[in-house]
Amino acid sequence: MTAYKDNHGIVAKPAPPPENNCMIGMVPWIEFEHYSPVPYAQSDCFFPVIQAGKYTMHEDRLWMPYSFTCHHAVADGYYVSEFLDGVQAQFANPHLWIDK
Repeated sequence: MTAYKDNHGIVAKPAPPPENNCMIGMVPWIEFEHYSPVPYAQSDCFFPVIQAGKYTMHEDRLWMPYSFTCHHAVADGYYVSEFLDGVQAQFANPHLWIDK
């Protein structure tokens, strides 16, 4: 905390992040229908941001809100939908990837 306490912004460390990274965050105390951590002002933030929220039960099913925010110059909506379909497939089939 001492080293980075005065750095404010999306990336706390002064060095640029490594290639092919994304920010992943969790706000487990809130439910949301939309969440965007990136300000609407001009930005050079080109890495994706994935954010998840509080999971709840609805009609005997677990629901967890999540959002995917990225700059359009980096990914078209088609690729975002491909990613989100993959995430949904993982959630729908946890037996395929969780150690038993």
